[in-house]
Amino acid sequence: MSVALTVRLPEFTARRLDEVSKSSNLSKTDLILEGLESVFASRLDRSVTYLSDAQFEAVLDILDNPLSQEALEGRERLESTTFPWANKS
Repeated sequence: MSVALTVRLPEFTARRLDEVSKSSNLSKTDLILEGLESVFASRLDRSVTYLSDAQFEAVLDILDNPLSQEALEGRERLESTTFPWANKS
């Protein structure tokens, strides 16, 4: 399902949208959707997560307890891993 939306753009922005639409062979709708998805993705990366008191206490309990031996060994393996992007050839 789609919803129609009317948006007022400054004349300069509307002209630029026309130009990019023609040069990219994408519709104005596709370009606007692409831009909105980009905004949504960047904003979600900076979102705040709200926890109930019980959830917050559970997080604190995890932070206050020492890591298991298995977790410590896993962290050591991860920290000793050379990642492909770290190779400077």
